[in-house]
Amino acid sequence: HFYEAKGLIHSSRTAGNQRRYPRSVLRRIAVIRIDFPAMGDGRGFSQARRLRALGYTGRLRAAGPLISDQLRAAFRVGFDEIEVPAAMAARQPARHWQVREQGFYQSRVLAS
Repeated sequence: HFYEAKGLIHSSRTAGNQRRYPRSVLRRIAVIRIDFPAMGDGRGFSQARRLRALGYTGRLRAAGPLISDQLRAAFRVGFDEIEVPAAMAARQPARHWQVREQGFYQSRVLAS
């Protein structure tokens, strides 16, 4: 909304009152920050996937009370970085935020 308020970009509105930006506008934006109002609110994942499908190649930042378990899903849908509130970051050690190659859980379950 910042760039729109400054008159630098323009959007149209859908019947559901959602903003839609033309691809030519998306190409000019370096970083898009998508807010997650609550840990269980997954709309931001859908928004990131949609932006990547539209051809957005800039940086996508997920911001809000996310937990380390959501990190892999965030990267999978196209986020480049995650910004969490300091209080949430303090409750989750840095090692929890390290992405490890784990494979599919089904293969680990079936192998045991």
